[in-house]
Amino acid sequence: MDQLVKAGLTTRHRGTRARPAARTLLAAAGLAIIAGIALAAVESARDDDHLEGGRLPSTWLDEGSENSGALNGQPSGTLSGPWSVPSGLTPQPLADPNPAFITYRITSGNALGLTVVNNGLFGNNFRSRSPSFEYPLGSNIDHMPRAGIWVGAVTPEGDTLLTSANVDGSVSSLLPTAELFPVAGTTIVERSMLPESRYYNRRAISEQDFLYSCADTAASLVIPGALDPHRPLNLRIETETLLFSFEGYEAIVIANFKIINIGTSPLYGLVAGFYSELATGWKDPQIANWTSGWFKKKALEYVPDSSLIIEHNYNLGGPPLYRASSYAGIRLLGTKPTPLDSCLVSFNWWNWDPSKRWTDAERYSLISNGNADMRSPAAGTDDPVEVLSVTGNNNTAFGTLLDGDTLTVSFAFLGGQDQTGVTGRNARADLLYNSGKAQAAYNADFVIPRPPPSPGIRVIPGHNTVTLEWEGAVWRDSLGCKGTWTGPEVAIEIVDTQTKERAFDFEGYRIYVSEERTQKGFRRILERDVRDSIGYDTGLVDIFYPGGRDSSVIAAAGPDTLWTDSTCTVVDTIMARPEIRRYRYTIDGVRDGFKYWVAVTAFDRGSPSVGSLESGIAQNLQMVIPGSPASVDGRPKVTVFPNPYRGDAAWDGSLRRDRYLWFANLPPMCTIRIYTLAGDLVDTIDFDQATYKPTDIRGIFDPTDSRNPERDLPKLSGGMAAWDLVSRKDQGVASGLYLYAVEEPGGGRRQVGKFLIVK
Repeated sequence: MDQLVKAGLTTRHRGTRARPAARTLLAAAGLAIIAGIALAAVESARDDDHLEGGRLPSTWLDEGSENSGALNGQPSGTLSGPWSVPSGLTPQPLADPNPAFITYRITSGNALGLTVVNNGLFGNNFRSRSPSFEYPLGSNIDHMPRAGIWVGAVTPEGDTLLTSANVDGSVSSLLPTAELFPVAGTTIVERSMLPESRYYNRRAISEQDFLYSCADTAASLVIPGALDPHRPLNLRIETETLLFSFEGYEAIVIANFKIINIGTSPLYGLVAGFYSELATGWKDPQIANWTSGWFKKKALEYVPDSSLIIEHNYNLGGPPLYRASSYAGIRLLGTKPTPLDSCLVSFNWWNWDPSKRWTDAERYSLISNGNADMRSPAAGTDDPVEVLSVTGNNNTAFGTLLDGDTLTVSFAFLGGQDQTGVTGRNARADLLYNSGKAQAAYNADFVIPRPPPSPGIRVIPGHNTVTLEWEGAVWRDSLGCKGTWTGPEVAIEIVDTQTKERAFDFEGYRIYVSEERTQKGFRRILERDVRDSIGYDTGLVDIFYPGGRDSSVIAAAGPDTLWTDSTCTVVDTIMARPEIRRYRYTIDGVRDGFKYWVAVTAFDRGSPSVGSLESGIAQNLQMVIPGSPASVDGRPKVTVFPNPYRGDAAWDGSLRRDRYLWFANLPPMCTIRIYTLAGDLVDTIDFDQATYKPTDIRGIFDPTDSRNPERDLPKLSGGMAAWDLVSRKDQGVASGLYLYAVEEPGGGRRQVGKFLIVK
């Protein structure tokens, strides 16, 4: 098995400095990427069981580095074209003054984490442990190494051509043997319909839209070993993924593909398919070969009435495979302008075979055959990959796609987990329920009843407390008097699915807290609703922020007046909403130094046609670590906890690199120096409460965690700093007694102490 591997690089940041060696390596890696040579793709056959007991492919660049692929708003490296094929390997990027960008983003707005690549690929292709159809998000359960769009057609000359984003055999690269490439100068754009999101856009369709454009125009591309050279269809594919976070939609990501003929010739017999390798497995953080046990254990099912593929792990291996108990599915939702019920849907699967080289005509014939392959894979023997496809009925295709014509095909990624204790649904039934929700959303053109949005929250950690503050409404001033009220209490939502009637529908707030990032760990600790004879009628008085109306936001407000002041002649009114309020709630009994995730949701009244809906926890989820505030005049004294440190603290992760202890009661600015008993300097930490973020402490902040790294920067109390038991020479420290000195700037107050490490 020949492999060309570029070893990954890692880096550690230490407050205001970086380890010298890591910084040098990182700079070299960045230069290599800019030159267009950082990628070394792996084109290799997996062994009989997809790396079962075999070698784990290396990645082209470690995701923890600054130049790794985009992680929800983070910079991306330059990773693409123009393209050529050197000596039988996967196409390599060459330097170009105007390169296209192959980047990726990972959905983080609900409970399904999906890698989206702007060359038509979905999934991370085993290049890392980041979410690749991970459901539930945070569970380390992935359901798909890779997937991608296939499109075929017949030219006026009678040639049968097909372009694909992925085929069998491409492993551990974001650049498989693909035939679709990003449109030059474009990247993945994010939009959100949530007013509190920094990606807020009035044109957004969902809570997290990803949009990109790729095309099949590369006439010179040759796939190694292919039976015929690739000939482009001259198609452009505008792709958008959509998601919502509230109940019924939190396990759904929808992908819409707008297939546009950008050539000068018509295309006949168009067929569109979605290639995937659904494979469920648990990414055991304790072992390097985390893909072991996933393959030849695929329970695959096709539901023809719903054009739905369902997959789960047979679980024959026992622990730890029992951890991968959730289900995954892909559903064909529809086509436009031709309705799906007048089309021919095909489902085909075969055993993964990287040695098989398809001609375009063979692939076209397969995905337009109208078959529904109902065979069940044999556990321990079969290793299926599958294509779900659609064409015109009786193989007459959708019709002719003229220059500029568009065909839209929509699919849904679906998760399901055991809900018998809550809803009575097992994992398969839960997936079918979510499948129905996805179809209903598609049928409604994604204009669906939604709850009020979650409010923006301010999180204030204290000693064994966390305080939350939020506003029921915020005035977004764009031009003087012109602006918009946003927030849960002034949200106008659809309250009737039939008439699409809209109304103010706010009812109350709920607060959630968890000691883990996964959705299952959250518990509701508070619910308050307005007094209107609906719900518990608790009122909002006890969470009302002292001082009432926020005078800095509202200049004057009457029973029916939304906003006005003496300099503006415009007066906007809404339904009787006499006061726009601010709220505060303090969570007691939390422990200093421990990680917590908190969220405030909003829910509505509901209606006869739609029950009460609640906004998703993911909308304003925040990580927080309670602790002592900064000390004043040296009181209270600096301390270290836990002391002694006995090899692991209760908050530590499972890996050695996830361990740390805390310095507490620090002054607002100081330098912490740690020494051995012999007086040797072990490490230095520069602390400034205004800027300190423990991004160098892997157990607190994992830079490879793409569930939304911005929100996973913890809110801190201002008087604590963490140390990961690693010396300034990047070595783990030994057991023993250590001394510390905390010195304020300019030769100010100095405090000393000691702590014990027992491993």
